[in-house]
Amino acid sequence: MKGLISTKLLKILAIWSLIPSYLVAGGAIGYGLDRWLTTFPLITGAGILVAFSLAVHDMLRLKKEWH
Repeated sequence: MKGLISTKLLKILAIWSLIPSYLVAGGAIGYGLDRWLTTFPLITGAGILVAFSLAVHDMLRLKKEWH
């Protein structure tokens, strides 16, 4: 039986869901550290930048792995 959604579409969704999930996690961790250390918005910004770079790295790794 063939699935309702193609595996190619699922792979594309998996790759593009990395960016928002990483950014939310990096922002939340950075915000929590900023609140604790009273340095807002320094660590939040750094957390978002690090999360974005990790998301791009994982996207490229998955793309290479699947092709």
